[in-house]
Amino acid sequence: MSRLGNFAERYEQVQRGLQDLAERRLAVDRQSEASVLAQLQDLAERKIRLQSGLSRLRTGSEWKNAWDQLRLLEAQEAELLAVLRDCQERIGETAREVRKRYQETERWGTLKTSEATRERLLTDKKSLQVSDDLAVQAHRRNAP
Repeated sequence: MSRLGNFAERYEQVQRGLQDLAERRLAVDRQSEASVLAQLQDLAERKIRLQSGLSRLRTGSEWKNAWDQLRLLEAQEAELLAVLRDCQERIGETAREVRKRYQETERWGTLKTSEATRERLLTDKKSLQVSDDLAVQAHRRNAP
């Protein structure tokens, strides 16, 4: 195989390795996203329980504690939403990278195939040339 063919094969292997790495990173980001979504769901349920219990509160200190807890839950919710946005941005970036790497791997695979075809044609041409040379030599030997 020519140097270009060797380079294309090595490049394709590197691209596949990078693509595998990006796909694993994408899976981790999706797991993180699922974890954050579960935490947000739990937080929403806690907020609903807290808000529904406000009517049963009797003293001012109970109200103050409930509102403090509610503000704390809302702050946690804001933090989790920021983390969720970051996860989703990373997922988008990584998905684009995976697609790009896949296309790059396909392109180099095509180049490698083209290179192999070119080499096969050159080999066929050389063997035809050798066959022609042998036929000419045989004709000369058999000529009167």
